[in-house]
Amino acid sequence: MKYVTLDMAKRQCNVESWFTDDDSYLTLLCDICEEKVAFYLCVPVDALASMGGSDKIPGPIVLAILLNVAEYYKYREDTTGVQSKALVPRSLPLLGLYRDFSK
Repeated sequence: MKYVTLDMAKRQCNVESWFTDDDSYLTLLCDICEEKVAFYLCVPVDALASMGGSDKIPGPIVLAILLNVAEYYKYREDTTGVQSKALVPRSLPLLGLYRDFSK
């Protein structure tokens, strides 16, 4: 997890901080969602931090990652493979601000 912390993911998913049974799963989802967002934006994961022209990852990209983590966590039984699931539609307008459609 480069940009989204476990604590951020737990708050987004309404998971109590003392509940640690799903920590490794949430960490995995954070890693996957960061990669999926980077893939959608046609950049490497490391480049997400500079998308807004500074050294800090833009808030809309962080929110898009968190929305996807929460969606995958909530519907984890319905998902046979997280990699095959599309990005959450409500996160796309947030990412559209940064996507280079020429790639």
